Amino acid sequence: MAAAEEHLRREVDEVLGPVWRRERRHARRRVAWATLGRVALGMAAIWVLSVVVDLVVGVAVPWLAFGVITALATVLAFANQPHVGD
Repeated sequence: MAAAEEHLRREVDEVLGPVWRRERRHARRRVAWATLGRVALGMAAIWVLSVVVDLVVGVAVPWLAFGVITALATVLAFANQPHVGD
């Protein structure tokens, strides 16, 4: 029985191999775009918070801080994203 199952698995992989690769590529792309979307929403929230702090308290956050925070958030988000199809 094990030989028949192994033969069936090889046949399925041979027929569907290109489709699985394409699906994994699309899944990785969707995960990447979702990750970038989360980073963008997080940065928008931080920007809104900084505008509110600037209006209420009068302390402005330097623009360089947004660049650094965005770079760090992007690197950390991609480092922690799930690996699709590996």
